[in-house]
Amino acid sequence: MIEHNVKRHIRQLVDGDLSHRDLLIEHLHCINDYFGCLPKNYMASLADLMGLAHVEVYEVASFYHHFAIVEKVPDHLRVTIRVCDSSSCCMAGSADLLSALQQLSLYDQRFVIEPVPCVGRCEQAPVAVVHQNPIPHVTAEAILEAVEAEQFSHPEALPNRTVFSPVEVVESQGGLAPVELTTHPDWVGLDHYQARGGYALLAGVRDGSISTEGLMTNLANSSLRGLGGAGFPVGKKWQIVSSFPGPRYLAVNLDEGEPGTFKDRTYLERDPHRFLEGMLIAQRVVGIDRCYIYLRDEYHEEQPADDFFRHHIRAASSKGDDGHRIVRARADFLKCQL
Repeated sequence: MIEHNVKRHIRQLVDGDLSHRDLLIEHLHCINDYFGCLPKNYMASLADLMGLAHVEVYEVASFYHHFAIVEKVPDHLRVTIRVCDSSSCCMAGSADLLSALQQLSLYDQRFVIEPVPCVGRCEQAPVAVVHQNPIPHVTAEAILEAVEAEQFSHPEALPNRTVFSPVEVVESQGGLAPVELTTHPDWVGLDHYQARGGYALLAGVRDGSISTEGLMTNLANSSLRGLGGAGFPVGKKWQIVSSFPGPRYLAVNLDEGEPGTFKDRTYLERDPHRFLEGMLIAQRVVGIDRCYIYLRDEYHEEQPADDFFRHHIRAASSKGDDGHRIVRARADFLKCQL
């Protein structure tokens, strides 16, 4: 494909202003989603369109293992099958699965086989991800069926299953959900969340009926601690951060690559509004100027962030909105100016 056609195609693919350097990784995602890889001529043309040195684009693209840099444009979508080889999946037989798939790939060039570290689905081991479609308790036959049916995307959340009670699952099912519900589970929709008091606390903080000082005191007295390893008291952290002059930023880290860890994924799949209300309360109480949400690339069920987070943040913000504007969104990062 000649250069001007490549540049025209890039303009059609990308979502955002090509003059902003901070959108580079998002533009790379757009190209990678379309081809399943990053052709070098597209990377070079993207660099020219953005006014960047070619090496700047290459060093970003080569850093992330989900980007596959190739010499030429493929004839068809390059489907990568990622087989988790972390602890849980290894114990469930992922090594044998990987060996069987690698033998099959010798005769079928439609897909590329890659062993990868934990994909955050340890309760579904062994797991393989076909492009962006996770297959729990996977077999080689199930992968071939997905390839033949071109099932390359994560199943969408079902709009008619928005009534879900986390408490009920814990109390009546011992915290266990049927396997068939793990890739497109029931979840707490906005109406169901509000009917049970959702966003009432946020509304109280916004209208002043709940004081920020009192809320931080209650949080400190609750002995709630972070789960990142240090166990630092959350209330104390809020008090310390709010005591310094702004601007202040909140980074929400939705990444979990440690074997056996998938709490963030199951939480976001099933109870997204509780997360959003908590973030918006923290923003108001601590005096946050911007929130940055990091979403790991493996969690395709929460993507595209443009749709999921834009929809739910706007829905949450409409309940007593005092000026929220989403200024950036794409698969890895969402930046909210609040």
